[in-house]
Amino acid sequence: NTDLTNDNYGEYVLSQYDVVSGNFPENENEVVLVVGGSNDVIDLTLVQLGFMTEEEFLDLFLSSSDGNDSDELAAIPFDRIVGKEYTLYGNDTLYKPDSTGLTGYKYMYSGFSQIGKDGKPSTINSDEGRTIKISGILRLKDGLTYGCLSDGLCITESLLTDYIADNIQSAIVKELKAAEDNRVVNTIAGELTFEDIFEGKLVPAAKFSSTATTLTDLIRSLGGNDTPSGISVYARNFTTKEDMLAYMDAWNTAVSAARQDFEKNGANSVYADENGEYIGPTEVNYNDTVGTLMGMVNTILNAITYVLVAFTAISLVVSTVMIGVITYVSVVERTKEIGILRSIGARKRDIRHVFNAETFIIGLCAGLIGILVAYFIQLIINLILTPLTGISGLAALPLWQAIIMVCVSVVLTLISGLIPASAAAKKDPVIALRTE
Repeated sequence: NTDLTNDNYGEYVLSQYDVVSGNFPENENEVVLVVGGSNDVIDLTLVQLGFMTEEEFLDLFLSSSDGNDSDELAAIPFDRIVGKEYTLYGNDTLYKPDSTGLTGYKYMYSGFSQIGKDGKPSTINSDEGRTIKISGILRLKDGLTYGCLSDGLCITESLLTDYIADNIQSAIVKELKAAEDNRVVNTIAGELTFEDIFEGKLVPAAKFSSTATTLTDLIRSLGGNDTPSGISVYARNFTTKEDMLAYMDAWNTAVSAARQDFEKNGANSVYADENGEYIGPTEVNYNDTVGTLMGMVNTILNAITYVLVAFTAISLVVSTVMIGVITYVSVVERTKEIGILRSIGARKRDIRHVFNAETFIIGLCAGLIGILVAYFIQLIINLILTPLTGISGLAALPLWQAIIMVCVSVVLTLISGLIPASAAAKKDPVIALRTE
């Protein structure tokens, strides 16, 4: 029920979909069939639109259950779909008072003759219906995973509006709306299924339904309710989306305050009518689909990040220990040098500074080399991924993060050299000079 004939929205739809056959709707009585990426449509849709008989559908179902490939059986050429015409009937044509005198309405009536196998209705009352035609077939553009239309038949908003307006004025809907309460009813005495219409079967006996339905649900199923059950909003960008969510949250906050005022003051509240009933604003229940998906993606990414951080932390600890061991080996190998420095007047502090300076230089050089390698790998990754994903700069290492990583490298090497440097400073000069 999308307004495909609207210029602005039509341009938006065509920015996401390709017309693979036929043409885009040019008037309200033209509809389109939206197919999947492989030009696929669920078999039930083909049955409902009259492109498959009941026997073909059952054979396809049984073959699929047995694991056999039945794609050839279900193949429908585009030229058979484009130009296909149907007749849309309103409630006053489809529902007539029960001729038995019982309270209720009977679905269809004898004015309809047998329906052909090709799914095209042949009735003596065709002038009471409205002819609609499949003008084209749309498919989501390559590279897109989500579009604004659902697979299947999509009609124009003006066609839907006229259809609902006619059904609201129909006799069966008026009778249901005249009911005094929301009691459970079974106004429709018989039912001819959509599949029956397009399978060439007009059953002589009505198929009775025993499912209890409330008046509200029944009126809506008959197209007698023009109140939308939901509205889909497509934001231009993430900033606009966040602004919309903030506005709806602010609205719901105001609604909560209004209800609290009504609960506190009752009939004296500004949100109460003369009968003491609440007439204030109501909450807006919304579902942020993109936000939900992004939240799920962020959860997965965070989990992966935590695992990588854990491995990184382990590697940093191991690296720190190894640097400490190497520094200590250097202290042992340079024991005599330490003795000479102490004998010519070097203090313990000076010895510590020597080894701390060495570890500082090692950490600084290691960090800078690591950053240079990271930027080089980043360049190669972007050269490979940009043509594949269409996203530039997918791999990026901000400068401030690079600086932090160099500082972390320096700090870790300094920490790893503290114990060896302290051990070197504590060596006795006499013993150190005797060491070979």
